[in-house]
Amino acid sequence: MFVVGRSVILDTSLTPTARLLYTVMLATLDMDDAPDTAALVGFDSDDGLAPFLDEPVAAGVVKLGHDGTEIVASVQELPRA
Repeated sequence: MFVVGRSVILDTSLTPTARLLYTVMLATLDMDDAPDTAALVGFDSDDGLAPFLDEPVAAGVVKLGHDGTEIVASVQELPRA
């Protein structure tokens, strides 16, 4: 079970796709063998996710970092105030 902050889901400044992406990222956060996020959100590859990932990053609920050559996303689990 996981909890999604209603403030993110009801944030009309985020597109529906960005809200879905955030929810899928939360749902798969601690899975060892997580399914393909892009496919779950309706894209053929991760390339299509970029503009939708920018939205939750700008909203402060996802942070991007680097682990060597890979980009790593950290998802805020607690609802925004």
